[in-house]
Amino acid sequence: MRDQAFRENFAFVDREILFIGVHEVNGRIDDLAELQARNTGNVRWIEAMANTFGDDVRAMVIFGNGRPFLQENNNFYMGMANVLYQLNYLPTAYIHANDGDGDDSLVYKPYDIEGMDHVVAIQSSRGALSEPLRIHIGWDETNPFIVG
Repeated sequence: MRDQAFRENFAFVDREILFIGVHEVNGRIDDLAELQARNTGNVRWIEAMANTFGDDVRAMVIFGNGRPFLQENNNFYMGMANVLYQLNYLPTAYIHANDGDGDDSLVYKPYDIEGMDHVVAIQSSRGALSEPLRIHIGWDETNPFIVG
């Protein structure tokens, strides 16, 4: 599926996994109003896809660009957190680009609050400098996303 407002946003289900991609803008900001509209639209897209498919899938993977809580996109991260908090039954991985601080992929908990244990963030490795990132999505309740 494609988001009608932001055609680069996508979603599909494969083997009971909901995959969602959003066009999250980072770096130099030329138009703050456009950025805010995009962030709002991205949260709306994630929420709409989760509401559409959430009861029929066993996990969700969201692809974005930035590491959670970059200042310029804080309203996106907080909006996404509100959606994910409501989906506390659905293991979720937010996969984002490498922030330049290391070559290796990194798995961490982006939200250090009660009720968000089902969410992990996965920082990808640095593209041409590293092997492709491989993620196994299993059904282990304690560790549904295995990177390596």
